Amino acid sequence: KICDNFAKSHQKEEIRLSIDSSLNEKTLIVKKDQRTNFLTQLSWLLWRNSLGIIREPFTFKIQVFQTIIVSVLFGLIYLRLEYNQKGVMDINGFMFLCICNNGFATMSFVINVFPVELPIFVREYQNATHFAYWMANLNNSADRFFICVAIIVLVVQCSLAFGCFLSAVAPSTNVALALAGPILVPLMIFSGFLLNNESIPKYFIWLRYLSWFSYSNEAILVNQWKGVKNITCAEQDMGFCFTEGEQIINYYNIDEKNYGLNFGLMGALIVFWRVATYAVLLIKANRR
Repeated sequence: KICDNFAKSHQKEEIRLSIDSSLNEKTLIVKKDQRTNFLTQLSWLLWRNSLGIIREPFTFKIQVFQTIIVSVLFGLIYLRLEYNQKGVMDINGFMFLCICNNGFATMSFVINVFPVELPIFVREYQNATHFAYWMANLNNSADRFFICVAIIVLVVQCSLAFGCFLSAVAPSTNVALALAGPILVPLMIFSGFLLNNESIPKYFIWLRYLSWFSYSNEAILVNQWKGVKNITCAEQDMGFCFTEGEQIINYYNIDEKNYGLNFGLMGALIVFWRVATYAVLLIKANRR
């Protein structure tokens, strides 16, 4: 009834005339779509993400607490490793565990970014691996420590980049999570730690070149063992006995000449997966 009365009233006619007049005067200007630049978009995404952290302080505290606990736990398990035959394998296992932990944990945080439209997740505050480094009695040279940190940072960035690509390709979070395992396991197997580089079948060798676990494992082993001369070889040790770091590097068929190249290739993988992610998102956006 109210609508019917309004339709018959003079107010309706006045509003219609006002709208027609505005259209005739061409006061409505349709502007071309203008997109903000990259820095503006990035600043707003970071601001939005920081608001999410502020609104959920308990989640942030849990993540920090979890990282510290895991680091201390690793340190206690591998506490003060000795430079002898048993310690060599324990140290190598510890370093590979750090690589895998940072790689898998990072991807689990970022893999659901695009399916659920979450902003960029800043993970650097969670990196507390340096606690365990000193507890495990790794190479105590300052330059070796900072290089080890740089390797872990590159592992994190590679995992972030690949996780973003996977989440961009997958139609949902469940699909992305289902794909992550079958893809990551072969990359980890062909890292050179679980399977010697010389034993990798030729038809799978291409997977090694896509594995940042391989590049980081080679870099971190060379960083730890190059120049080490104080490995104890007890009389009861049977068979071959490591006495210096170069022997360990050669045992894994690692070429020290590729040490710097491994850093560059990890950087190239970061750029590659970022560009691939952008291309996927661009294709999906244009389809809509």
